Amino acid sequence: MNGAQSSIHNTHYGIRTVYCLLLTIFFALALAQLTTTSPTFDEGYTLLRGYAALRTGHLVPIGHPPLAHWLSALGVILEPNLPDPRTLDGWAGDQYDDSSSDLMWKRGLNAGRLTFLGRYPILLLGLILGAVTARWAKELFGWEAAMAALALHALSPNLLANAALATTDLPVAAFYVFTLYAWYRFTKKPNTRNAILTGIFLGCALTSKFSALLLGPTLGLLFLLNLFNTRAQKHKGTKNYFLSALVPLCLRGLLILVTAFLTAWATYGFALNPYPLAQYLRELTDLTNLATGGHTAYLLGQLSLKGWWYYHLVVFAVKTPLPLLILLFMTTALIVYSVFRKQYAIRNTQYALANVFLPASLYLLATITIFSLNVGYRYLLPALPLLHILAASVTQHAIRNTRYAILLTLLFIAHAASTLAIAPHFLAYFNEFVGPENGYQVLADSNLDWGQDLPALARALDGRPVYLSYFGQADPAYYGINATRLPGWPPPDDVADFSPADPAPGLYAISASNFVGAQLDQPNTFAYFRNLTPLAVINYSIFVYEVPEREPVTSFAQCAPPILATTTHLLNRQARQLTFDCANSILLPAHPGLILYPEDQTPIIDLGQPAYEWKRSDGTTYYRLYRSSITTRSGQLLITNNQLPITNSKYLSLLNYDLSPEALTLTWLVTEPAPPPVSIFVHFNWPDGALAEAYDALGVPAEYWQAGDIIVQRHPISPDLPPGEYGIRVGLYSLADGKRYSDIPLTSYQK
Repeated sequence: MNGAQSSIHNTHYGIRTVYCLLLTIFFALALAQLTTTSPTFDEGYTLLRGYAALRTGHLVPIGHPPLAHWLSALGVILEPNLPDPRTLDGWAGDQYDDSSSDLMWKRGLNAGRLTFLGRYPILLLGLILGAVTARWAKELFGWEAAMAALALHALSPNLLANAALATTDLPVAAFYVFTLYAWYRFTKKPNTRNAILTGIFLGCALTSKFSALLLGPTLGLLFLLNLFNTRAQKHKGTKNYFLSALVPLCLRGLLILVTAFLTAWATYGFALNPYPLAQYLRELTDLTNLATGGHTAYLLGQLSLKGWWYYHLVVFAVKTPLPLLILLFMTTALIVYSVFRKQYAIRNTQYALANVFLPASLYLLATITIFSLNVGYRYLLPALPLLHILAASVTQHAIRNTRYAILLTLLFIAHAASTLAIAPHFLAYFNEFVGPENGYQVLADSNLDWGQDLPALARALDGRPVYLSYFGQADPAYYGINATRLPGWPPPDDVADFSPADPAPGLYAISASNFVGAQLDQPNTFAYFRNLTPLAVINYSIFVYEVPEREPVTSFAQCAPPILATTTHLLNRQARQLTFDCANSILLPAHPGLILYPEDQTPIIDLGQPAYEWKRSDGTTYYRLYRSSITTRSGQLLITNNQLPITNSKYLSLLNYDLSPEALTLTWLVTEPAPPPVSIFVHFNWPDGALAEAYDALGVPAEYWQAGDIIVQRHPISPDLPPGEYGIRVGLYSLADGKRYSDIPLTSYQK
C-alpha cells in the first residue's frame, strides 16, 4: 500500500470510527431514558397489540396502523410467562385499555423488563435511521456533512426522546426518511430493484402512522419533477418522448405503488375482512372523526378543542435546539443565494432542493394546514432527519473558511451542551427560549409530561403517602408509590374526595399535563397550586406540593348577584353560603372561608394573593377566590384596632374606621345576629348638631350574620358636600321602626 492509499485508508478508518462513536452516543443516551422511565401514555397499547397479534393473529383496533407494534412485539415475545392474550380483561370486546392494563399490571409480570423489551427494537431502528441520514448526507454533500448530520442526529433531544419509547413516532420518521432516500436513489438509477425498495419502504411508512400518507402527494410531486428533469436532460428534442421517458417511469412508478400496497397488506397478515386493508381504512376513518370532533390542545396557557394553526410552529421554535435553528437559517440563506444567483454555494443544491428541502417543507407546511391534532413535537419527527441533512450541508464552507469552521464548531458544541444538560429527560427538552423549567407554561402532553416519571417520583417520595394526580396509564403502586388518587387522565377508578379550592393538608404530586388542565373535565381542578412554590419538581414533569395543617373552609361568600349556583366543584363539603355587595362592602366570616370576586370586581380591602383562580380556555380569569380567616389559632383577631377602642354596641361592635376625602370605611364585628331589616347609617353633622349629609347602606344582609363575622362597609362621601367642619356619627338602626341599636361618635371632618 503506497502513501496515498494509506492516507485514504486512515481517513476512511477515522470516519468510520467517528460514525461508530456518534451512534454509540445516541444509543447510550437513549438507553438512559429507556431504562429509567415508566411506560408513557400509549406504550401499553403498543405492547399489548404487538404481542397479541404475534400470538393470535388478531390486530386489536386502536386507531393506528400496526407496523410499529409488530416491531415492539419482536422484543416483547422474549418476556417469559406471558399470558394468553385471549384471557386478558376486555379481550372479547377489543377493549384495549382494559387488556393492556391487565397485561402490564395485574398478571405479576416484570413491567419494567416488558417495557424495555418493547422499546429496544425502536431504539435499534433509531440507530439505523442515524446511519441512513449520514449516508444520504454523504452522497449529497460529502463526508464532512455526513458526520455533521449524524452528530445532529446523535444529540437530537427529540429523536432521543422518541427512540426510547415503544410508540409509532420514531418508526414513521424512520420509514418516511427511508422512503425518500430510496426514491432519491431511484431517481439516480431508475431500475426495478430501486423501485421495489422504494415501494417496500413506502408500505412500511404508511403502516407506521397515518401521517405518512403525506408521502403520497410528496412522491407524486417528486415524480413530476423527475419526469420534467429527465425530459430536459436526456430526451431533449426526442419525438417519441412518451415512449422513451414517460412510459418507463410510469411503469416503475406503478411497480412502486404495487409493492407498497403488498407491503402494507402484509402487515395486516393479508387479511380479507372484507377486502384488503379494510382495517387500515376503518382506523383512518376513526382518526379523521377524532380530529374533526376536536381534541383538547394546550398552548401558552390556553386550551382549545380546535387547536391553533400555528401550534407546530411554536412547538418547533421552542423545542428545537437553537444551534440547529441557526444552521437551518444559514442553509436556507445559502440555498436562496444559489437559486437566485445561479452560483451554487452548496454542492448538489438541485438534488437537495428536490429530494430533501421540498419534502421537509411540504411536511412542515402540512402540520400547519392539515394536521388538526395539536399533540406534540413527535408529529414533526419525519421532517427532522431531513432538516439535519440540510443543516449539515453548510459544513462544505468550513473546509475553505477557518472562521466559518470555528463558528460551526461552536454551534455544534452548544448543541451538544444543550442536549446533555437535560439528559436523560429528553421528553421535557425545551431550548433556551423557554427552558425546561418553564415548559409547562407553553406546552404539555408528550412535549413534556407523558406519564414517564413514576420511578423518579417514587424515589423522591421514599414511601411517604401522597395525593397523586397522574397523567398516564402506568400503575403508581407498582413503583411503590403510596398514592391516594386525585382527578387525572385517564380518570382513575378510585378517586378520593377532593376540594379543589381548599385541599386537605398533605403531600401532593401533580403531573404537569393535569396541572395545566390539558385533558381534565375541569381544567381548573388544580388552580389552587398555581400560585404556590412547589416543594420539588420531578424531572420537570411532576410538581410536588405540601399543604400545611390548617382549619378547613366552612363558608363561601360571593358578590351579589352570585355567579355560581353551586360550589360542589370547588368544595367537597357543605359550606355556609353568603352573598354581599362587592362594590362597597365585604364579609369576613368568623371561621376560614372563601370569598369569590368576578373578573370585574376587586376587594375593597387587601386580601392578599388569590388562593384560586378560575381560568377560561383562552387563559383569561373568570373569577378569583381569596381565603379569609380573621382569627389566629389562639383566637386573637387579626384585624388590629389602630383608630379607636373597640366600641361595643348591640349586634355590632365598631373595630376600626378609615376616613379619606372620598369615603369612610367602617370595620364592624358581629356580636350577635340582628333582626332584619337593618341598615348602617353615617351622619355628617354641622357643629350645632344639625344633619348636613346622611349615608345609609348595608352591603351584607343581616340574614347572613353570625357572631364573630367581620363586616367592612365603605360609604362614599359626596363631592357635593359643602366645605366646612363636620362631626361624624355612625351606627345601626332598624329599617322597620327606625330604632337605633347604636349611635357612635367618631371624629370631626374638615372639608
